[in-house]
Amino acid sequence: MDIEQYKKLLCFFGYGNFPEAHFIIWGNEEGTGGYPIVPNINARCNNFGKNDKGEYIYLLRDKWQQGYYENSEHSGTNKLARYIDTDDNNYYSPGLKHSNFLELVARFCLALEDKEDFEKWFSSYDERPDLKESIKDCYRNQIFKDRDGIKTALIDWRPLPRMNEKTWYPEEYANIDKTKYLKAFKLNKANKAIVLKDEFTNYLEDVNMRKEIIRDVFTEYSFPLGIAFGDIETKKELIKEIFKDDDVYISTENLVNFPYIKWYKLKINTNKKAKVFLLLPFPDHRLKIYKDDINRNRNKTNMLLFFKEIFINHIQSTINDQ
Repeated sequence: MDIEQYKKLLCFFGYGNFPEAHFIIWGNEEGTGGYPIVPNINARCNNFGKNDKGEYIYLLRDKWQQGYYENSEHSGTNKLARYIDTDDNNYYSPGLKHSNFLELVARFCLALEDKEDFEKWFSSYDERPDLKESIKDCYRNQIFKDRDGIKTALIDWRPLPRMNEKTWYPEEYANIDKTKYLKAFKLNKANKAIVLKDEFTNYLEDVNMRKEIIRDVFTEYSFPLGIAFGDIETKKELIKEIFKDDDVYISTENLVNFPYIKWYKLKINTNKKAKVFLLLPFPDHRLKIYKDDINRNRNKTNMLLFFKEIFINHIQSTINDQ
């Protein structure tokens, strides 16, 4: 990756119908969709945000340098596929694998659209095997795109795509200092005092650039609700920094059934309208916070019950009040 590609990725902020989204999902960083890293970089830098004529049409403002996005995660996958060598079995790694994260977003959408029995969408597949295909179809084909019903969008904090947070690409990301890059995006006060730059880039300046784009996304678009999964302390600090001139009210409300799980609710007044951000733990039933010491089979059930309580008390009411 050269410096031009790196700076370009700093300006790409996500997928979905941002202008009409009922809620956005705020993740930690870009994934790869199960594909190799080089096609992911090339598609984001050369094709995302553009129509078939190569013209930018999905812009936050007038120029891609001010932020650009892809209107559909699925159209992004199609653009990415142009760079895949399907004849090289060692290189080609197709397909969207199962994701608890995407599955939960689908459950939120389906529950918001169900006026008769929304609670069923938080049942495990053991309890309601008949719901599995509907949920799978929703997260594979409907979220983060322009669709009828509830519309969603996805934005990530860190710009470099990775298969997961344990993976690094020493060849493709050879110019990037992994430690300095990750420390800069952690927003830790101690890290800000460290020299986080090298011959390739100034990572703290990159963080400030990314913050400006995310602030503009949060203020320009009128979605009433943002849902963040994972690294909640960093995202809390980020919101406090980008909305320092606005009113930010932070609460740490305990849930009735899960008082030990830490999460935040932030209410913010922007120039467009008031917004609510829910900073929540990552939806992975293998995490200790969801575990049941008596019955391990209830781990997934516990996780779904936690997010069901969040949905009833905070997501459903925020969306319905609009």
